[in-house]
Amino acid sequence: MNLFVYGSLVFPKVWETVVPSEYVSDPAEVSGYVRKRVNDESYPAVIPGDDEAVLHGRVYFHINQADLARLDEFEGEYFHREEVRALLANGNEVSAEIYVIKRDYRHLLSHEDWDPSRFVREEMERFIVGHKEFA
Repeated sequence: MNLFVYGSLVFPKVWETVVPSEYVSDPAEVSGYVRKRVNDESYPAVIPGDDEAVLHGRVYFHINQADLARLDEFEGEYFHREEVRALLANGNEVSAEIYVIKRDYRHLLSHEDWDPSRFVREEMERFIVGHKEFA
């Protein structure tokens, strides 16, 4: 299975903390979803948006079941996976899954967009330490 990531897992340092195996990945985008900051957290979540919305991220290819189970645990009970079509940087389109926040938890989202630069600059190291059980 291919996985489209859009938040903390885009950054190799975070991905490698959670996933012990090595995977090929490529930059990609998915239409129809918007990324928002989760209140009082350093990570984002996505919800369905209009068709014009474009979400930038990465696709990791051929994730094995053991690593997928780790990723499901990392994402936690607030998220479920949905199938999407991801457009790769080379113009090819692939099927992938994306973690979307469940409807019952959408009240936890800020109206603010998530800022990846801020995450790297101010929050990533603390985020990794907070998830050391995956290392």
